[in-house]
Amino acid sequence: DLVVKDLNSDQVGVTRLGIIPPSFDPESLSTSSLILSDYLRPEDDEKRLNEMFVIGDIKVRPNLAKVFDKRDPFWIYVHVYNAALDQTSLNPALTASFRVSKNGEAVFEDVDDKGESIQFYSGQRVVLIRQLPLEGLELGKYQIEVEVSDRISDGTVAVTEDFEVGG
Repeated sequence: DLVVKDLNSDQVGVTRLGIIPPSFDPESLSTSSLILSDYLRPEDDEKRLNEMFVIGDIKVRPNLAKVFDKRDPFWIYVHVYNAALDQTSLNPALTASFRVSKNGEAVFEDVDDKGESIQFYSGQRVVLIRQLPLEGLELGKYQIEVEVSDRISDGTVAVTEDFEVGG
């Protein structure tokens, strides 16, 4: 609930908005929303860990307009939940495909089957970070799809987000 009172007229306004979190099956592979960013860097200064846009030890500033210049960095940040861990190494065994499409047709794909995009993992989540090039893309609207396959549990999950390559 948000309550606002005008001190001059004593009028009161109230807005009630419910936030319903999505439900996740605790047994199946799932993801967070994709964060598309033109600025991402590790943050090791403890004083800065409480700043805006710091998630764990990574500062990831979302590009809310989702419009990227060809020369700008294009970072993808996503959490994967319920990934199985290999019992001998205690590491996840994920294959992540980063597919860029225009009008439903794939124009670029980057497949990570070695775990290079895994920035952090624990029993609860895996953090994937990947930078993709935009130089070869024409101006226009695109869609990024991140598909994650768990080679241990044979689960697969995909998440997509629209973006635009501008001037």
